[in-house]
Amino acid sequence: MTLESAFFYQAEISTVLTELHKKCFKAAWSNQEFNALFQSPGTVAQILSEKELPIGFCLYRLLFDEAEILTLGILPDFRNRSAGETLLRQGKPELVKKGVERLFLDVSETNLAAIKLYKKTGFQEISRRKNYYREENKRSDALIMQLQL
Repeated sequence: MTLESAFFYQAEISTVLTELHKKCFKAAWSNQEFNALFQSPGTVAQILSEKELPIGFCLYRLLFDEAEILTLGILPDFRNRSAGETLLRQGKPELVKKGVERLFLDVSETNLAAIKLYKKTGFQEISRRKNYYREENKRSDALIMQLQL
């Protein structure tokens, strides 16, 4: 599997992001939500492709020497095949070129697959937000994770 990623800085990619997000998450973001995010300075999208077919994405917000992952998704058929790891590893050099020194994210404590991915790529838990996520009939903590680039 040969995977390549590219970065995009304009809302014109929001349609692709919307379609990928729908296939990755039950509570998908709308095209309008993606367009609104691109109106905010520092929003950057990374698309991961196999044979020019988009299979994953990561949406970042950059601010000075820090960046935050707003959302990240891999199509179900490509999960557990190192696509998420490839996406994050290919993203690091581009973020460093933009002056990013620290990358942050939050993830539900119940999302064990994502936590495993983030730890595998060097993220460390630095904090916790109690009862941050609503999940069906319960709430879960958000783990705040950081990666030094």
